[in-house]
Amino acid sequence: MAHIIALCSPDIILSDYDLPRYNGSMALNEAKRRYPNVPFILVTGASDENLAKKIITQGANEVVLKSELSKLVPAVQRALKITDPPR
Repeated sequence: MAHIIALCSPDIILSDYDLPRYNGSMALNEAKRRYPNVPFILVTGASDENLAKKIITQGANEVVLKSELSKLVPAVQRALKITDPPR
């Protein structure tokens, strides 16, 4: 997964939490190392409030539940709005 991130110049990064041999925390750490100013949104099927708090504390902009995907577009819009510098 890290090699895919290395090939990108993203405006925003969306990641699932549960990935084969990788997880959302690892993706967030790699993304923040390579692209510290790029917003990161975790999309997850787990409705674990502790997981959401942990990911936000680690630097994710938002956590969106797969059961509430209608919240994804507004989350992306908010994240892109606060990106510094605007992309």
